[in-house]
Amino acid sequence: MAFLVPIQTEIPPPTEDLIADILVRRHAANRRLLAKAIRLATRVERAHGVHDACPHGLVDLLLLISDDLEDHQQKEEAVLFPLMLSNTARSLAGPLSRMRRDHDGLVSLVEGLSALTDGFSPPPDACATWRALYAACAQLDIGLNADIALENDVLFPRFSRRPSV
Repeated sequence: MAFLVPIQTEIPPPTEDLIADILVRRHAANRRLLAKAIRLATRVERAHGVHDACPHGLVDLLLLISDDLEDHQQKEEAVLFPLMLSNTARSLAGPLSRMRRDHDGLVSLVEGLSALTDGFSPPPDACATWRALYAACAQLDIGLNADIALENDVLFPRFSRRPSV
């Protein structure tokens, strides 16, 4: 009887490379995209506040996401990632649990983007700024969910089973 062995087509990068990618590329992209979305949402809410489909409250939601995400990213940059790279035998169960809770909170906030933007679908008469705003919000939704999945499913499990000292 032959056993089928799944073929892994993509080798996960080393932890150091993965963390560098998260820090250099993903965290920076999140900050830039959120700043852009906040600028666009401010313009849309000011210019189209009387429009029936205006996403009232989107600026506030984006600011809340930005604040929560910045706090989370700073914890990763200042505490979690340096611990991961230090190769100590210290258990990271507590910090990882906290990061997962942060992720759950961010996912809940990001779900609000879709609700406020009618599934990222601008109205037919939307201006270019409004369309760019919804495209940026959709990109945030996809990007943040992908980043969270990468950390929860690829990076964090590498440290979940370390023994306590």
